[in-house]
Amino acid sequence: MEFITNNRKKRKNDDNWDIIIGPVANDNTMLVITLYIRGDYDENEVIKRLLTQKLKDQVVFKNENSLRYLKFEEVLEV
Repeated sequence: MEFITNNRKKRKNDDNWDIIIGPVANDNTMLVITLYIRGDYDENEVIKRLLTQKLKDQVVFKNENSLRYLKFEEVLEV
């Protein structure tokens, strides 16, 4: 939650990471995060509320070093 809060408050805090993986926020998650930042929810309450949501994960490759973990497997035509 500290990482998310720092991002929402535009505090840069991701320089120590090559890869960042986490759920994509939607309207419901933003409400919960806002209530946490405001102090209405503690971290346990936020986690309890976010775990019930079916969120998709996103992956951010922050630098060239992180790209070495990628491996091309195939191309599918649909």
